[in-house]
Amino acid sequence: MKKKEKVRRVQSILEILQEIRAVWALLETLGHFKTACDSFFASLDQHHTPLRSLLTDRFQIIGQG
Repeated sequence: MKKKEKVRRVQSILEILQEIRAVWALLETLGHFKTACDSFFASLDQHHTPLRSLLTDRFQIIGQG
């Protein structure tokens, strides 16, 4: 194997490792998001009053009619 070919292969491997690192970071972030969502929904009863204050039976659809 020639030196240039070895260099190209090493560069390809490094690019793949960078992609793997990026995917790993994304999965870690998604894991934190999932944990936060699970925690929120597990204690949904505690959030009833603040959530209810955000909801209303009266609303107006803007731009229709």
